[in-house]
Amino acid sequence: MSSSMYLPPLTVLRDALIRRLYKLKDTARVLTPVDIPRINTLISTLQSTDPTCTSLVASASMIPNQSCGFEALEPLKSSNPLDYTCFQFGQGNIGWHFAYGNFGSIAFTLMFFRVEMGTPCINREMDIAPEAGVIYTVSAGFGTKDGPWTTMPATAVQGIYSCGKQTFSFQALPGSDCPWLQKFTMSQDQGLTQIDLEWTDSAQSTVGYNVKLTPSKPPVFQGPKGCLPCVGGQGTIYWSYPLMAAEGQVGVLSSAPMLTGGVGWYDHQWLAAGGALNSKILQLLSNVRGMFTTPVPVRWLWITLQLSGDLQYMTSTILSELPQIGKTYNFTVVTKNSGSSVSYDTKGTVTVVEMVQVGQQSYPTKYSIVLEDQTYILQAGFGNSVVYLPSGVLNWEGPGLVYDKNGNLIGGGFLEANQLDTADNLISTVGKRAGVASSNFTLFRQKKVPICAGLWSLTFLLLGIIFIFMILVIAAKSGYKFISSHRQA
Repeated sequence: MSSSMYLPPLTVLRDALIRRLYKLKDTARVLTPVDIPRINTLISTLQSTDPTCTSLVASASMIPNQSCGFEALEPLKSSNPLDYTCFQFGQGNIGWHFAYGNFGSIAFTLMFFRVEMGTPCINREMDIAPEAGVIYTVSAGFGTKDGPWTTMPATAVQGIYSCGKQTFSFQALPGSDCPWLQKFTMSQDQGLTQIDLEWTDSAQSTVGYNVKLTPSKPPVFQGPKGCLPCVGGQGTIYWSYPLMAAEGQVGVLSSAPMLTGGVGWYDHQWLAAGGALNSKILQLLSNVRGMFTTPVPVRWLWITLQLSGDLQYMTSTILSELPQIGKTYNFTVVTKNSGSSVSYDTKGTVTVVEMVQVGQQSYPTKYSIVLEDQTYILQAGFGNSVVYLPSGVLNWEGPGLVYDKNGNLIGGGFLEANQLDTADNLISTVGKRAGVASSNFTLFRQKKVPICAGLWSLTFLLLGIIFIFMILVIAAKSGYKFISSHRQA
């Protein structure tokens, strides 16, 4: 993929998004239900408002069955993560480059997203290059030791994304709806990652960071063949540099010193969720389960530990409720990277020790983590480290410090807490940015699978079981007759 200098007007990307919604309506079947009122509301809103990068990203975030029409996620064929350096346009509906750096006295976080407007098929129909058919968003912040933390406003832009062999580069083209953004470029060449981000803060100072991250060890898949997991074409694919050397400037750029000796981390991840599963049996089972359970917002804790002795852990746990002090959760995923070895079978737990309220949301800021009979204390260390997701929701995304149970500093880490708000507040936040009338917010509440879809799915499953049972009975009888006839002979 080479760089594309042509960027379609936002009205064209809006039309691609509308076309995607109409095609989604056409996919509605009894066994693959689609929320038609929700789609109609989004179409009406898009058609009646002038598009901005911000409103288009928010609208894309509110689509039901979001991954419908995109390529299914499958285990990666190459064993080299660098073969997937670039954004994998068309694979899933969203992906991101992520990085953080900790210099001891100051730290930063960056999340650089692609949010797809049209599906690959729609882009071909409208002659839109894959890298031009998306809106890019930038989530960023930095903080000094013990605070304060500076959060960049929610930022959505178009830009020039270029891709080569194990290399990419991006240059943002700031728009009128993000006047604070002065500059954003990001590039990677065989792991060497450079980020140059500048924005105007509330005091009208130019702040941000100009940093370089150099790999200290090879990249790793964070799940077997990159999958974490991949089930029925849905899931997430994910690889990382779990240890990088960081250098550069962070803070008020006119006076920030050049820093060296920092520790960094880099991720590339992409996601497909909310579409029909490409396994018929799994789709039927999903429908039956969904008939009885009301979905809740997807929330998770994501935690890294970078310890002495060339040991790193990546851990995460899915939350069915908002976290509470004293509550212990089992890790859903643990990747252990020790020296040159990688393993995925470590078990562990995380207990929330302290929380802090920022705005309407409360976030964990201190954890007690148990891995392989060792206890680690991970403490947020750089102020209220929140950044804006593409939807406009605030996440906690901040570097921290790791201590042993005796209080000795033994490394660094990272704390991420995702979508820690009520379902209605989450809908309100993104709905306002999309321009949806508040009277229609209730349409976007998550619902159970319609009873007709659940019952038909259950019927097909039962018929399938009966059919298989009958085949087995017939086969057993035939085998018995065959054996009996041979014995008589």
